[in-house]
Amino acid sequence: MFENLSLGKRLGASYFVLIIILLIMTGFAVGEMRTLSNFTQLLYKHPFTVSVSIAKIEGNVTRMHRSMKDVVLANTIEQIDEATEEVLKIESATLTLFSVLEERYLGDKSEIQDIKNQFINWTPIRNEVTLLMREGKHTAAAKITKEKEAIYIKNLNEQLFSLEQFAANKANEFTNKSISQGESAVFNLIILVLIGISIAVLMTWKTSVSILKPIGGEPKDIEKLTHKIAEGDLSMNFNHSQHATGIYSAMQLMVEKLKIMMQQISDSATSQTTAAEELALISTQTKNNVLEQDLATEQVAAAINQMQATAEDVAKNTNVAASATEAARSLVDQGEEKAEQSFSGAQGLSKDLDSASILISELAQSTQDITGILAVIKGISDQTNLLALNAAIEAARAGQFGRGFSVVAGEVRNLAFNTQKSTAEIEEKIIKAQAQAKASVEAMMVGRERANNIVTQTVDVQQALAEIKAAVHQIMDMNSQIACATEEQNAVATDVSQQVIEIKKLSNQTGIGAENINIATEELAQFAAQLSHLVTRFKI
Repeated sequence: MFENLSLGKRLGASYFVLIIILLIMTGFAVGEMRTLSNFTQLLYKHPFTVSVSIAKIEGNVTRMHRSMKDVVLANTIEQIDEATEEVLKIESATLTLFSVLEERYLGDKSEIQDIKNQFINWTPIRNEVTLLMREGKHTAAAKITKEKEAIYIKNLNEQLFSLEQFAANKANEFTNKSISQGESAVFNLIILVLIGISIAVLMTWKTSVSILKPIGGEPKDIEKLTHKIAEGDLSMNFNHSQHATGIYSAMQLMVEKLKIMMQQISDSATSQTTAAEELALISTQTKNNVLEQDLATEQVAAAINQMQATAEDVAKNTNVAASATEAARSLVDQGEEKAEQSFSGAQGLSKDLDSASILISELAQSTQDITGILAVIKGISDQTNLLALNAAIEAARAGQFGRGFSVVAGEVRNLAFNTQKSTAEIEEKIIKAQAQAKASVEAMMVGRERANNIVTQTVDVQQALAEIKAAVHQIMDMNSQIACATEEQNAVATDVSQQVIEIKKLSNQTGIGAENINIATEELAQFAAQLSHLVTRFKI
């Protein structure tokens, strides 16, 4: 990948890598310096500050104890107040130091709080001593100071000493870490410097090799070889080393290719001279062939004109046949339309006859039902007549009392007789109606059969007309195909005629080209001679 880059990009990449190495070394050094700075800050923040604060607290405790002794040794109230005020000032400063300890101490902060509480618990003892001194009880105050205060001060100093030892240990720990970190930083920095120098040397060597490899040798030697090649001297000897690369190898290959190419050009010039002579003979023969082609072209043009005239006659006859076929198609369409109307009418008639036949059948069925009803009425009339006769007999037996009933029975008999008479007349008429309905149904069946025959015949006529129509369409299609073929033949004939004209023009141009070839052949022979002369200028 590095070899594919340009020279400027290679140098830029080398410088960029060196800058990256320097930045890495600088970043590492800055990081190590920050680590050392953090250790220094921790050393100052905890061990140093804690040790100083503890030392100050120890000093303040000693001063407070001395001031309390001054209270015990005071002879006046003013001296007691002055010593007490000094104790309070020292106490306030000491509490401030305890706050600093609580903030900076890295150990168990409850230890600081315990010492602070013990320091605060010293206050009641001091107050008791001060009160005894104000009351003039010097002996009791001195006793408390020697016994209780001494114990408090001893405990405070011991606890403060343990804190001071912890701070000293932390100081030693931070110091050792700082020294170790510094030594590690120096060692790592030396390693980085060595790695950076190694990479820089490697990049320098790689860049140098990547620059010299494409050249393949010293620039001065390459320049001399280039001048010789420019002067046409191809006889120089190259170092045929397997390690030859770049421009040197390319120039070596170029010289070998030029030698081969010069030899090929020389051979080609000789071949061109021979080819020019053969081409002159061919152009002469071509000119003679063009003259013969002109005669054949004129004969083809005459035949094409005759074919065009024949095609025009065929087109006229086809148009006449197409007109007659169109008239026949129109008549067939009219016949088909009439047959369709006849078919529709026959179907309608058949449906109407079917409907009428159904209605008459229903009428016959109704008359049958009426006949049954009349039979029932006749039976009822006979029964009524019989009942009236029985009633008349019973009325006669009743004598005077049955006269009225006899009159009624007579009327009932008359009514029954009239009913029988009317029923007989109705039955006679119904029988006639049934006979007429039967005759009507038979006549309608015959009419429906004839209508069905008409429908069947109409369908046959439609099929025949459809076949005629299909034949007419086929004739029309054939006429159209003939017309199209005639037009295409005419178009082809016209096109062929144009092509013949073009062929004749091309023949003329070919003749002119043959003349030009003769001229070009002479010029080619001259060019081949000049090329041979140029090749002789190269030293192989």
